[in-house]
Amino acid sequence: MEKILRDFARQLTWQPKIENEAHLVRAPRVILCGMGGSRLAGDLIRSALPTRDIRIHADFGFPPLVGNDTLFVVSSYSGNTEETLDAFRSIRERGMHVAVVTSGGILLGEARETNVPTIEIPEKHIPPRLAVGFSVRALLALIGDDSSLAKVATASLPPELSNEGRGLAARLTGTTPLIYASRRMGGLAYYWKVVLNETAKIASFANVFPEAGHNEIEELEVADARMACVVLTDPEDDERVRRRLATFSRISREKDMESIPLALSGAHVWERMFRSILLANWTAYHLARVRGMDPSPTPLIEEWKRELRGT
Repeated sequence: MEKILRDFARQLTWQPKIENEAHLVRAPRVILCGMGGSRLAGDLIRSALPTRDIRIHADFGFPPLVGNDTLFVVSSYSGNTEETLDAFRSIRERGMHVAVVTSGGILLGEARETNVPTIEIPEKHIPPRLAVGFSVRALLALIGDDSSLAKVATASLPPELSNEGRGLAARLTGTTPLIYASRRMGGLAYYWKVVLNETAKIASFANVFPEAGHNEIEELEVADARMACVVLTDPEDDERVRRRLATFSRISREKDMESIPLALSGAHVWERMFRSILLANWTAYHLARVRGMDPSPTPLIEEWKRELRGT
């Protein structure tokens, strides 16, 4: 995994190629159908581009449809995800506009057989959660956002993020990290939760403000030393929300909880987000190493899938 992280920046300059592009019908609304790491590009683009109408369908069957002006993007890194294949077939049966992002598997075969616009991710053997540079660029290409593609390609990822992640891992060792952000940056907070779950093999949870201030803040009344609050802030957050996040951080410190403010930095939103994404991955990687765990595989997820397949 260390090599994947050190090479991560290369994903940000990859040029996606759309097969069967003549059949691609772009629409103002996008519903991304995907599970696990294959859905994360949708969450991250929603954070970076809050005015775009991008929704997530992480389930079986046909997604809830709120209008005909919709492009369905079916994303499965392996191409064999049961729920995503079911959604793809349901969409095809109804004759809706659809495109595919995958690295292979059954989904790639079915998409090619039916001339569905498809982007094939070039790397086939890295964990989907670590392929978000590829998957974000693929989704941006499908929605036709050339401006964001150009900005992603210019994102600079400092080499010291590995050492910063090692320091964060030391602070988070033995804790259950609670990741907080503005609603706008909720997709990024969710990404942190996912990589801490899958790479570090620990419980972690994510929530957003201002809503968390109306319920979850009460967890601080009887503080648990095993919890740690990681608070992500972005310069473009609403000032009122930033004030609420700062107040939450202060209260958590007063309750003797580990409170870690992480202010996003960079020349533009994509640089800020991808720096935070890489920091999350380095943090989870070092946490796994501290705990004597192999950070790459997800054996329980694979066991769960095998049992559901009956194999």
